[in-house]
Amino acid sequence: MGYIKERMTKIFSQRTINPYAFTADNEVSPYLVVMDCTSTSASAFTYALKAKVRVIDAWAIPIASNTSATITVQDNDANDISDAIVIAVDKTIGRVGTIDDANWDEVKGNNIIAQQNAIADSCWLFIVVVPMNA
Repeated sequence: MGYIKERMTKIFSQRTINPYAFTADNEVSPYLVVMDCTSTSASAFTYALKAKVRVIDAWAIPIASNTSATITVQDNDANDISDAIVIAVDKTIGRVGTIDDANWDEVKGNNIIAQQNAIADSCWLFIVVVPMNA
């Protein structure tokens, strides 16, 4: 048992794992921000960030048929991070097509905003973010 533990320690010590960095030379641990956008009395939803992050992906799952509905991921200043994600058809996953690298970084304390084009639209929004050095 001692040999295996010693061998695994050597293997793990050869890897560079830094969950709070984002460079080409490090491995990072992304996490998922889940936003409940099912209220029919609002078209904008916010999530307060607990760390500096970079948005790298997003998708939405509509919970009803929403005529020509879309949702957009925005930064704290209402600049678009993503293009409009289509959430018009119930049970059909809407995928982000583009991420704007000029707006994809957000600092701790700021909000990520989910902006729907109509109050009656309803979906769950999933945003993949990577923590970054402050």
